[in-house]
Amino acid sequence: GAVAGILGGGYLSDRLLERGVVNARVYVVAAGSMAATVVLLPAFASTHLWVTAPLLLFGGMFLTLPVAPAEAVATDVVVAELRGRAAAVRAIVRSLSSAGPLVVGAISTTFIGQLSMSRADGLRWALVAISPAYAAGGVVMLLAARHYPADVSFVVDYATRGDQ
Repeated sequence: GAVAGILGGGYLSDRLLERGVVNARVYVVAAGSMAATVVLLPAFASTHLWVTAPLLLFGGMFLTLPVAPAEAVATDVVVAELRGRAAAVRAIVRSLSSAGPLVVGAISTTFIGQLSMSRADGLRWALVAISPAYAAGGVVMLLAARHYPADVSFVVDYATRGDQ
């Protein structure tokens, strides 16, 4: 699923751009993020392998669908002189995201201790509880869609000016 998402996200956003959808990359990132939540919530909530396995396959696809277009978006809206700094900020954010398992573990421990759940149920419901974060990221990207064309236009204009 993850391989299909990585390859599919770039392909889909490129095809939409060719059709004239200026916000194609932003829309693919947003759609993938929101679809991941829709698919992963029941995947994590289910205790039946025949339900969970296919949902995790599609969840993996939707989780990775935004990767390629998100990288392109970051390059699209940052002038060349600042791309190194932008890459550093992205690297820091990615590093901070490694705290995700710690957060899930803390939520799980809380569920186990406060709600007297088993360890398996605590972990399962912690994963369900954290999954809407993907959709929140998708909503942020949809909000960014209003500004994306102007930002890209600015970068192109800046790059084509001779007075740099």
